[in-house]
Amino acid sequence: MRQISINTTISCHKTVGEILSSLANAGATRIEVAYDDKLPVRISFMCVTTYDVEMRFVIESQHDEIYQRMWVSSAARTSPILKQKIRVAWQHHQNWIESQCEMIKSGAIPFERAMVSYLVGKDGRWVCEALFDKDKNSVLKIETNV
Repeated sequence: MRQISINTTISCHKTVGEILSSLANAGATRIEVAYDDKLPVRISFMCVTTYDVEMRFVIESQHDEIYQRMWVSSAARTSPILKQKIRVAWQHHQNWIESQCEMIKSGAIPFERAMVSYLVGKDGRWVCEALFDKDKNSVLKIETNV
C-alpha cells in the first residue's frame, strides 16, 4: 500500500481512472462517475453477486472528512483548496479499493463482501448506515437489490 501525502500532485482524474479499472477488472458493471465543478465526487457501480443478485455500490469522495484528519496531523497548515482535498481523498479510496479488488481476483472473498461498506439499498442509503439506524425496527427489513 503506497503512502499518501497531504501534498500529493497526482490528478484526481488519474486516480479515479485507476479505481474504475480496478473495479471493472474485479467484476463491477455499469460504472458511473459524478462530477461537481469538473471534479469527481462519487463513483456508482453495479455487480451481480455470487447469489445472482445485482447490487448497487456507491463511493463518495468524502474529501472534507479525509483531508481534515490528515491536516490535523500534518505539518502543512495552509488552508487547502477543494481540488487538493479531492486528490488526497481519492488516493485513500484507491489504496483500499485496489487491495479489496486483489482479494476478489484471488478468490479469497466475493465482490459483495469486499465492497459491503459501499453497498446501498433501494432507498439510496448505505446498508451499513441503515444497520445502525435507531429508527428501524429490524435489520432484516433492509432491501439491497435495485
